[in-house]
Amino acid sequence: METIDSESILIGEIELTEAKRIRTILQSRGVFVELRSQADSCSSKNCKPSVEVYAAPGDIDAIKTFFQEEQDKALEGLSFGAERHSVFDPTQAEATCPACGTVFSTDKTECPDCGLCFGAG
Repeated sequence: METIDSESILIGEIELTEAKRIRTILQSRGVFVELRSQADSCSSKNCKPSVEVYAAPGDIDAIKTFFQEEQDKALEGLSFGAERHSVFDPTQAEATCPACGTVFSTDKTECPDCGLCFGAG
């Protein structure tokens, strides 16, 4: 099994099945990612274990390209307005949900329409 050197960068923590899918696609492009088990990520019989995904610094641009392509595929055929790029700013009186476009008061940290959370619970 190939491992990445000590200069590796944590890409994120992902559910194991999805991490394996991503690793397979990236490997087909010549990009190696290392999956590191998180022993405490699963505490019940029905949970889905997650892993940390690490990559070499030189592969970050290829990985960013991959994730951008994944996002583009997921959004293909959908139309979005400017709300897609909105940012939740609690210093403002109102926010626009980037998921559904609902305008709501920033005294709430969850969109009242779709439930998207903007703060720690």
